[in-house]
Amino acid sequence: MIKKIINYLIIISSCTLYIYLMFCIDIYNNAHKELGYVYIIILTCIVLLMYSFSMSKEDERKRILKIYLVLFFLVVSGFVFANFRTNQYIQKRIITYNFNLIPFKSTFELINNELGIKFGIYNIIGNFLMLTPLSILLPLISKKFTKKSYFFVFVFLISISIELLQFIFNIGSFDIDDVILNGLGSILLYLIIFKTSSFKYIEKFFISFNSNSIIFKILYWIFVVIYFVIFFMNIQIIFNYYQNEKISYENKICLNNNRTYITSHNNYDYYSECTYDNLIIKQYHGTNTLKEFIEKGNINDDIMKELNITKEIIVSEFIVQNGNGIKKVFTTKSKYSDYYFYNIDQIYYIKKNEKIDLIDGLTDEDINVFDFVDIFKDNSSQGYTIFKGDSFDIVSCSKKYSNFSKEYICTDYKTFDYNLCNNVD
Repeated sequence: MIKKIINYLIIISSCTLYIYLMFCIDIYNNAHKELGYVYIIILTCIVLLMYSFSMSKEDERKRILKIYLVLFFLVVSGFVFANFRTNQYIQKRIITYNFNLIPFKSTFELINNELGIKFGIYNIIGNFLMLTPLSILLPLISKKFTKKSYFFVFVFLISISIELLQFIFNIGSFDIDDVILNGLGSILLYLIIFKTSSFKYIEKFFISFNSNSIIFKILYWIFVVIYFVIFFMNIQIIFNYYQNEKISYENKICLNNNRTYITSHNNYDYYSECTYDNLIIKQYHGTNTLKEFIEKGNINDDIMKELNITKEIIVSEFIVQNGNGIKKVFTTKSKYSDYYFYNIDQIYYIKKNEKIDLIDGLTDEDINVFDFVDIFKDNSSQGYTIFKGDSFDIVSCSKKYSNFSKEYICTDYKTFDYNLCNNVD
């Protein structure tokens, strides 16, 4: 009885922890965190496996297999829908993902991408292996899945459903290559298992094998202990993460009310209406001066009010002079992008009531034209993204899976010649 209680506790706690880490919090800002947290579910499965060896009834063993199936789909949901793949632009349908119905088009692009072969291999192998556990679990749970037709149709429907959900909820594209790779991986393993008569050994291991050996009992308790140690370690990490949100101050004494300049950040000058003597802002991960704290983007309205800080906009207005043709205005030092004026003779901006040429501004590290516009539309199939602003737009052209881009500063995105993006180097 005690083991059953422990098992249910582990199942519930592991699912809750996994869901929270994958969907509710992003501690390490890791694009591949699904691999970092899958061990939580794997440990749960190992505990249940050790426990199942003491069971003699087939129904009880199949109940464990059904739990495996639920845990598997939970992991799949983490791989597919987590990673914070949504943002304010996606939620508002400003950016929409596209779909690919041409077989092997995306696979070819992944293999030949400019981000490195490792990036392509990770995605291709991941899609190939994603549904392979179904090749073992489904035939064990129900005999009807030992028939090829049942299994093939079910896997196909699962893969299609995953792609449709990504497309419907705008958290990924519908890609026929993903369906093909998902199906190939699971079907290939399925055929290997049944063509080599391996299934009878798998069935014996998961359904028939029974042992009250002290070894499996010891292993069960060892993995239970390991699970709870890791569980509470993760709870501590989550606690530390939220502790990091807490802020305290050192030397928070207003010596006088003289207005002093602190720093500039994101088109704002920040001023302190109090003179502090070496004010230190403390967080869980470390300490910062007031200047460092602002430049890291940690400042908010509540902290500004508490510390009596004000801000003034740097660039308040843009003046656009229309023209014709394309004029290259700036090449970044980093080699990753070039800037052009498209049908614009010149752009001036008003900085502290002074009229300044944007060409000069582009060479100034304090001025980033992307700070003054919002993403309007993304079209990865055409290879462009439009950043729409009040006075001008920026059309960013790039190849799919490429770091290099050309940035066209335009008066109106509707006049943009889409053919320009077809010739990105």
